[in-house]
Amino acid sequence: VDITKNCFKAPEYEIEYSKYAFTISDKCNHVLICIGDMDKMYSDVTVSADITNEQTSLCVFLTRFRFDEQQNVNINIFANITESTVVYDDCIIGTFAPSIKYAPGFYAKRHNVVVNDTIIKSLSSDGFKGIDDKHLEKVKIVARNDVPFDDIRFNSNGAPLEWFSIETSASEFASNMLLPLTKRLGLGFNSMTSVPDGFISNQPEVVYLYLDNNNLTTLTSNLFKDPSKATELDQIYLNKNQISNIDNNAFEGLGDVLILDISMNKLAILKDDGFQGLQRLRVLRLHFNKISDLEPSAFSGLQGLRSLLLYFNELSIIKNETFKSLGGLTLLDLSYNKLTVLEVRAFSGLHKLEELDLRNNFLTKLQNNVFDDLISVKTVHLYNNMIKSIEVNAFSGLRNVYFLSLRNNMIEKLENGTFTQLENLGTLFLSYNKLTEICSGILNGPLMLSELHLNNNNLKVLKNKMFENVKTLEYLDLNYNKISHIESKVFFGLENMVHLNFNSKLKENTPDTLEQLIKALVHQPYIMFMSLSDNKIKDLPDQTFKSLTMLDTLNLTHNDLEKISSSAFGAPEQLRELMLSRNKFKSVKRNTFNDFTGLSHLYLDFNKIKFCQKNAFKGANSLETLYLDNNVIKEINNPDIWTDLESLKTLHLNNNQIKVLQDKAFVRLKSIEQLRLDFNLISDISPLAFKGLNTLANLNLSNNKIESIESDVFEHITGLKHLDLSYNLIKSVGAKTFTPLRSIQELLLSNNKIESFNSNALVHMSALNKVHLENNNLKSVPKLNLTDERQIKLYLTGNGITYLPLNTNQKFVYVEYEKKVANCSCEQLNKVFNTYESHFFPVQCLNTGMTLQWYDYPWEDQLCQNVDNTVLRPNN
Repeated sequence: VDITKNCFKAPEYEIEYSKYAFTISDKCNHVLICIGDMDKMYSDVTVSADITNEQTSLCVFLTRFRFDEQQNVNINIFANITESTVVYDDCIIGTFAPSIKYAPGFYAKRHNVVVNDTIIKSLSSDGFKGIDDKHLEKVKIVARNDVPFDDIRFNSNGAPLEWFSIETSASEFASNMLLPLTKRLGLGFNSMTSVPDGFISNQPEVVYLYLDNNNLTTLTSNLFKDPSKATELDQIYLNKNQISNIDNNAFEGLGDVLILDISMNKLAILKDDGFQGLQRLRVLRLHFNKISDLEPSAFSGLQGLRSLLLYFNELSIIKNETFKSLGGLTLLDLSYNKLTVLEVRAFSGLHKLEELDLRNNFLTKLQNNVFDDLISVKTVHLYNNMIKSIEVNAFSGLRNVYFLSLRNNMIEKLENGTFTQLENLGTLFLSYNKLTEICSGILNGPLMLSELHLNNNNLKVLKNKMFENVKTLEYLDLNYNKISHIESKVFFGLENMVHLNFNSKLKENTPDTLEQLIKALVHQPYIMFMSLSDNKIKDLPDQTFKSLTMLDTLNLTHNDLEKISSSAFGAPEQLRELMLSRNKFKSVKRNTFNDFTGLSHLYLDFNKIKFCQKNAFKGANSLETLYLDNNVIKEINNPDIWTDLESLKTLHLNNNQIKVLQDKAFVRLKSIEQLRLDFNLISDISPLAFKGLNTLANLNLSNNKIESIESDVFEHITGLKHLDLSYNLIKSVGAKTFTPLRSIQELLLSNNKIESFNSNALVHMSALNKVHLENNNLKSVPKLNLTDERQIKLYLTGNGITYLPLNTNQKFVYVEYEKKVANCSCEQLNKVFNTYESHFFPVQCLNTGMTLQWYDYPWEDQLCQNVDNTVLRPNN
């Protein structure tokens, strides 16, 4: 049977072959979805595909087919493609025996077979006899029913597969089953409660074994071993089972395995010598179990282990020398347990460990010498514990640590010398604790410290020279403390500091605090980034930042400023980013930014600005982004507001009170690309409002009060690609409304009051691919005249549409509508499906009472034998 006429092309598709740890997926360049008839029995089907490019891939989806003992698929292509994939989707198959053939003289370099959500009654003993084994790479079978494993008799007589997986919900593993030779064997997502000892011995080529998502409860002795046969296993996945017990010698014979995953099971204890036989194991995953006890020799024999994951268990204590046999371990993750105590020799023997994760436990104290053996550790996570005290030599041994996080604990005080031995420490997090002071001796020792986080503590006074011992510091975060006094030499010695955060929101702040901070910064000329938000700053006196001649970014958001002057800066031309959001500006006066010649990004949003004077931004000729949104601006009455902004690319004026867009309002913005005017009160747009905006690509006029638009409004923005007019009051779209917009790609007109849409409204939009007309007052699908047989996506949900027209040659990619009543003639019935891709719902013929599904093809034969006019109604 030639089923080509039952097929339609679909966009590129990503085929996924596994739900396991290692997902194999391929992109299909050419996709054909073929719809069968479940009332017919198929055995031999032919599909023709118009493919001439040999460096491409083809996917054929066979949906809703009923096969008996043969599934011969003949693919007529006249090119040697790189890869073909045949997917049996939602089918019924008697005996699974796939066969794929191509036109004489042509072939695919690689074959894949996927069975998805299909009922399979049995599996053929001939296996893939109908497929060239040398080129078969991947097979995935997901059966909807329980296919007994003893039916599996695949005999692959060629090169081994790259991947074979089967999901049938089978509860028993048949020892006499014969699977194809494969490198990746997936037996996960079944219901197996056990597997026989040595079962893998019949699969000598298997490197990756997946037994995950079953109901296994015990790993028995010699489970993977057959004394007479060797195994090539490299990775074993047993995650998401019900395993609560591991017998002795369960892993005997797996000396070459590198990855073992037993996560998400029910293990409560790791017994002595439980992992014997895994001498080359590199990764052991035991996370998400219920482990509360580690016996002294639990990890004996794992001398090659590099990564041990024990997070999300129930460990309350790490006993001395628990990990002594893991001399090669580089990653140990003990996070999200119930640890309250670390014994002094808990990490004894871990000389090569590089990362230790102890976050989210219940540790209250770090005692002396607990990390002594961790001479190679570079990263330590201790945040989100309940640590109150740290003994002075707790971190001895961590001489190579670079990153240390103690954030979100309950530390009130640190002793002098606490970090003395951390000579290579680069980043230290002490934020979200209860520190009230930092003595200079506390930071004595780290010679490489570049980043220090002290935010969200209870610091009240910043004393002289408190940071003098960390001369390499570049980033200092003092946000949200209770600082009321700053001594003038607090930053003494910080010759390399470039980033300072001093956001406070302080009730204790006094009028002198800012002045004290500025004095303290006199000798910090290299600061480039500074944040002073939430400080109740009302004014910046002249020369406030005089010494900060390299200042690049300044954050002054959430203050009480009403104005700003270049005289407050030592080098205003150096500033690149200035954040003044959420202050109390009422206007932008002329020449305010005259000296800010290097400014690229300016934030004036969320103020109380009513207007901007002429030449307000004059001098800021490097400005690229300007935020004036969420103010109370009522009009743009003078194009000279934008003097010198020839480089501006983005302007936000949304959420203001603008009512009218006047002629040439933005004419000076020669480089503008994005203009937001949404959430205003705009009802009138002058014909020359957008004159000069030749580079504008994105215009947002949504959520205004626009009732109609004259065609000449868009004459000067012919390069526009995205236009949003949604949530307005537009009632009709004329033939010439959008005529100038030849480059538009997406047009949003949803949530208006549109009743009529002229058929020629989009005729000139050769680049258009999406039109949003949701929630209007349209009663039918607009009859659109489109050039070049273009396909567009038309969104029509939330209208009053009651029928779909079929007497049209236009072809949409799809139409969304509210699925009420569809009137159509039977001789053209299949256009409902070919023209509109929103047909994926059952419909009922009112004349005959039959229910029609989208896969019931050909529809004319079933529904329209003697009926001239048929009404289709979606079946809810």
